[in-house]
Amino acid sequence: MRYTVYVQYSNGAKGNSYTEGTKAKIFQWFTQILSNDDLRQTAQAVIIEQPRGEVYRYDLASGAPVPTYADIPWPRPGRSTLIEGGRSVSAFITEDEQEYVRKAGGGNFSRGIRNLVNELKVLRQVQA
Repeated sequence: MRYTVYVQYSNGAKGNSYTEGTKAKIFQWFTQILSNDDLRQTAQAVIIEQPRGEVYRYDLASGAPVPTYADIPWPRPGRSTLIEGGRSVSAFITEDEQEYVRKAGGGNFSRGIRNLVNELKVLRQVQA
């Protein structure tokens, strides 16, 4: 799988882009970018992406500790597990909503949707 790590600036511009075929190599670039004090002062975020989308975003203004390799929710190889009776659907939602759903699923977007739907079902049963 191909990964890309890059710096994103507050105006949306991207810089210092590196693409690698392994998680270990892309993580090395990620930590090297984060060790650059000039970039840390001028950039907004450092982002790791794969072809399917964003894997990890480190907000430089957050003051959060630099993540370890294990802290990054790397995608698992292979096809996603199918749920009996389930189907794939598309929806347009904001980035904030995506993050909320992903957190509800412990980093797994589909699980987050299922968890939130189940919570809503329980709340509606209690109200009825």
